[in-house]
Amino acid sequence: MDFDNEYQYDGGKESKQQRDEEQMQMRRGDCVASVLWFLIGMWANCFTLNIAHFRMPDPRTTPPLFDIGFEYIPILRLQWITDAMLGYFNAGMILLYLHAYYVMGDLERSRRIWIKYFLTWGVCMMMRSMSIWLTSLPAAENHCQDPGQIHNVLKNAVLGFVTFGGGNVHCGDLLFSGHTINIVNGFWHFKYWAKKEWWPWVWMNGVVVVMCMFLIIASRSHYTIDVYIATCISTLVFKCVPEGMSIDLCKPIANLCNRCIPDWKPRSRMNRSASKGAVAEQI
Repeated sequence: MDFDNEYQYDGGKESKQQRDEEQMQMRRGDCVASVLWFLIGMWANCFTLNIAHFRMPDPRTTPPLFDIGFEYIPILRLQWITDAMLGYFNAGMILLYLHAYYVMGDLERSRRIWIKYFLTWGVCMMMRSMSIWLTSLPAAENHCQDPGQIHNVLKNAVLGFVTFGGGNVHCGDLLFSGHTINIVNGFWHFKYWAKKEWWPWVWMNGVVVVMCMFLIIASRSHYTIDVYIATCISTLVFKCVPEGMSIDLCKPIANLCNRCIPDWKPRSRMNRSASKGAVAEQI
């Protein structure tokens, strides 16, 4: 059977070009949907940080919990290194996406990298937005021993949203480390999508992950159980989250994208070559 001839336009039949265009629109829709899901999770997390802050036990009357990590790891106020590593892992994911899209010319691979990364991150943030206020733990030995005041809940949530949780007032967001989510998510995705020739980089990322976990505990930003739970859940979510989204969900989003960005029609290297060949044949 000649697949190309079967779907060519003939008396109202849908052409192969139209079918490819619809698939392209759906790809556009699920990429945008995955980002929307992540943004919803991030907003939920930033808003519930206010609840966690208000519900945190008073540090003046409730001392920190006994923690084996605090007993054996000395205090090192080096949280800024972990913050910098968040940018490092996100930059690595951008590199993977750009390599798949521009170097390999593989649109499908780049789409799957994009979707799985944002879906995994979004699911973890949604889970964290519940865990940080359902059970309130005493503040660790950090700045939350003298917590700041939240004067405007909405403004504080917006500030946290635009700074990815770095600029708002928040304490008491324990039991599920947000830094560990980002670090572990970035590590597993890089290991999963990186080429075999990149194995030294993968091993280096593993060392960086362990170092960041050590520094999170050493800076007393989180209890050891916070890091452990975030590592386990982020790993399981990564394993379970699909590389695509439901067609029913993506269709309305794809239609909206077509109205807002009608000229955005990314194509793989193969499609670009085919288009050039078709133009040459017409000439």
